[in-house]
Amino acid sequence: MKIAIPLFAIMHRKIGGTESAVYNLIIGLAQQEVQLELVRGALERLSPEFSEWLAKAPPNVTQRQGRTLPGPKSLRFLEEAAFGLDDSDAEWVIYPNYFISPFRRPNQKVAVILHDIQYKSLPQYHSRGRRAWLDTYLPWMFRHADLVFVVSQSERDIIRRYFGDPAANKCAIIYNAIDWKRLEAPPTDPDSVNGVPLLPRYVFSVSYFFPHKNLKSLLAGFDLLQVRHPDLHLYLAGIAAPETLEFLDRHMSPQARERVRVLGFLSDANLGSVYRRAAVFAAPSLYEGFGMPAVEAMGFGIPTLTTNLTALPEVTLGMARYVEEALSPQAWADGLDAILVSGWRPSPQTVAEIRARFDIATVARTLLARLTAFA
Repeated sequence: MKIAIPLFAIMHRKIGGTESAVYNLIIGLAQQEVQLELVRGALERLSPEFSEWLAKAPPNVTQRQGRTLPGPKSLRFLEEAAFGLDDSDAEWVIYPNYFISPFRRPNQKVAVILHDIQYKSLPQYHSRGRRAWLDTYLPWMFRHADLVFVVSQSERDIIRRYFGDPAANKCAIIYNAIDWKRLEAPPTDPDSVNGVPLLPRYVFSVSYFFPHKNLKSLLAGFDLLQVRHPDLHLYLAGIAAPETLEFLDRHMSPQARERVRVLGFLSDANLGSVYRRAAVFAAPSLYEGFGMPAVEAMGFGIPTLTTNLTALPEVTLGMARYVEEALSPQAWADGLDAILVSGWRPSPQTVAEIRARFDIATVARTLLARLTAFA
């Protein structure tokens, strides 16, 4: 089987966890008996780690630059549309982020990965224009794609609710692949990241200040918690959003504010290092199509506190700890305190099950089985 994957939607640091999910899937597929044709934009659109992997990719992986356009990331829709006119002889084309070209070659099948339809469940966080675009485009996509890969049963259920049985029945569940090997690479400095020392006790979270990420509830909860644990810090991965800095300055006590550190963008090696040393990992999101950070943390055996919303209980296999009142700072403070005081950690059996379920090779084989069954 030959599969073409256009990578025009992949832009380093601009599309969140989707970027890592696509890289992990490709690396998993490269380990299988399949021919992969990767058609990308300019190399600088890709992460340094994935570019390094591409340079040493196995013989069954070919890669080339396709037609690219300078300008904003929204131009990727035109690049992917043009790719549909490409002369690739692949049997399948897999589009990695919800958009498919209106064009395809004869006898070529098209699949697409749909990471979430959060805009339907939380419309207040999306502009009227974006909602109108997706309400117009997604029904067309469901009709024209041969297969739609969704990243959780939760997401398939939400699709059924809003788009009906025909759309949901076209969906196959392919969990996001997690490449712990990438995260286990040795960091440059195991005791600090981006100039911030890794102190002995800290809560860790990977969360930008998007409304659905619910970061303010975690921050406010930490303000309540830090009184009980004077040696505890809170580390946040990612670029410091203006909203994060404003919340720290205006809504947190000076004592708590001094113990919150925004780490900036983390390389794979640094991210893995921060995971492994965390006392607790917190994922306060109100909506996730999958929720990679919570799964990554549990795969390292880190006590994980998250919400019981959308896909998070599913992908953590019901083995994390869950906050029932996601918007309650007190609930976050109490949940984190209970873990810190009790010393609870995921069992070795849970860690092994998490790693096996979301292993890159396992996910890749499942995807290939879905493609083969369709034929």
